[in-house]
Amino acid sequence: MTTGYVFLGAGGTITWKSNKQSITAQSSTKAKYITMWEAGKEASWLRNLHEELGHSQKNTTSIACDNDSAVAIAKNLMFHKRTKHIDSKFHWVWEKIEEGRLYPESCRTTEQTTNMLTKALPHPKHEQHTAKMGIVLI
Repeated sequence: MTTGYVFLGAGGTITWKSNKQSITAQSSTKAKYITMWEAGKEASWLRNLHEELGHSQKNTTSIACDNDSAVAIAKNLMFHKRTKHIDSKFHWVWEKIEEGRLYPESCRTTEQTTNMLTKALPHPKHEQHTAKMGIVLI
């Protein structure tokens, strides 16, 4: 599975990533949870950078995910037979949610901008997401 995230701010893309996951996920829920972990690490880095620059972020950072089960696990980490195989290091994202630094949000797959980085899209959707990322086609 390909992991991807995009951080937007000030009308454009601040940072992005797209790569093949190094871990073989046994379900799409686990794969998306791992993606939230990776995006959460980047969000924490960006928050710390802004703080060092004197622009502390008071609100939580939203992480949009198109897998409702992964969002549910991130919001309520309870033992479940389908999640017990997830490596504990990935639950770091849950800790940051509990601290109020991150907030997982469900979004429809069609509105997920990172899909542009992870799969082929129809031309209108591709243009919609490039515009959202602040990429201008010449």
